[in-house]
Amino acid sequence: MIYKNKVYDVTKFVQEHPGGPAYIIDYAGNDISTAYDDVGHSEYSAELMLEYYVGEVDRSDILDEEDSVPTDTTKKWLHAAKLTKKVKMSHNSYIFTYKFKEEFNLDLIPGQHISFVADIDGKSVSRPYTPIECRPVTSELDCLIKIYPEGVMSQYLDK
Repeated sequence: MIYKNKVYDVTKFVQEHPGGPAYIIDYAGNDISTAYDDVGHSEYSAELMLEYYVGEVDRSDILDEEDSVPTDTTKKWLHAAKLTKKVKMSHNSYIFTYKFKEEFNLDLIPGQHISFVADIDGKSVSRPYTPIECRPVTSELDCLIKIYPEGVMSQYLDK
């Protein structure tokens, strides 16, 4: 995979990834820069990546944007959801329940997260949240979310 124009062979790390092997497999051969940064990985994970570094991207092999063919290689799903319930758990934390139009396969194991994406003040903002219950097929999603005073996404979700 590629992160900030550096190439990493993470084959030996796939089964050790704390979020499960699916994330690494889904992004294999792709640029993970945005996805990696959106998740908010630890300093330890950045240090660990050094063990898998194999080289730099050869920019001469990259097509100009106008010559490229658009493809969807992210394997991400996108669902619009409506907030149906908000339960206060502490002075700054709530369980948000989101309802989707139809059932879908969430396909998460405990500890994995989903990305909430929203256009906020003209910018696309993405933050990872972990559902508090893993239901394989669902039309609802519950997340325990702390509302930070300066948190762009948490403030948006709290409105």
